[in-house]
Amino acid sequence: MLLSIVTVVKNDLTGLQRTLASFSYLPEGRVEVLVVDGGSTDGSEILARSSNRRMIESRPDGGIYPAMWRGAELAIGKYLMFINSGEKLLDYSLLERALRVLEGSQWGFGPVIEKSLRGTYVWTSTGEAPSLKKIAYRKTFVPFPATIFNRKFFLTLGGFDSRYLIAADYDIEVRATKLAKPLVWDFPLVLFQSGGISYTHPVRAWREEHLSRCVNLNYSGILRMLSFYALSRRTLRFYAGKVLDFLDSNLLRGKSNWRDRNAEKIPSEFLKFLL
Repeated sequence: MLLSIVTVVKNDLTGLQRTLASFSYLPEGRVEVLVVDGGSTDGSEILARSSNRRMIESRPDGGIYPAMWRGAELAIGKYLMFINSGEKLLDYSLLERALRVLEGSQWGFGPVIEKSLRGTYVWTSTGEAPSLKKIAYRKTFVPFPATIFNRKFFLTLGGFDSRYLIAADYDIEVRATKLAKPLVWDFPLVLFQSGGISYTHPVRAWREEHLSRCVNLNYSGILRMLSFYALSRRTLRFYAGKVLDFLDSNLLRGKSNWRDRNAEKIPSEFLKFLL
């Protein structure tokens, strides 16, 4: 098996339908999909069981990260990626390109197309060339749903750190970077749906990132203060953005949101995958 895709769901029937539909063209024998249900009661578990995908025993996992790890341990593919309920794989041809680029390496990632809560589509690039500090400080952005790992390498990371309820995926990316520099490709694999817990509790997520940064980079003293300064700047930008959102909605009605006006444009060659 070349690739295992782990899909985690809990009480998101509509999202799971959308995600499984995007897997319909995946070739059997090369890509397996493991659906890990966290004890759904809305029919998600029935859909997963009745699909032609590999359904992992439905049970409460204690959160999304334990569920992801449960799927990773049961996967059999050479490579591994996580596409959760609500997200969509854009096209198998793009996935094949990424796997060819990744051949012989431990992990890699690329940009992602994001569907915002406003219903608009946004291109989220990876930013600067990757290094440990640039990934740790988010100057290089690693979209977890657009990341592919060598499965054996991923398992050596020892799992998601239970100290982080929101930023455990960020933490495991930083730990992965300490062991192997990632490859970066310039095309998207996934349509990501905004609105998860990192969107509803962003400041808490950034605090967890600060803690992970200090632990993984062995920071103390002035370096820990530097990391906290980065957290403070990001928090201030967040609240400034909220003020702009308010002004936009009340003073500039009928015009596009300022976030959309300033967002990176999706390269034209990928627009066809949104149809």
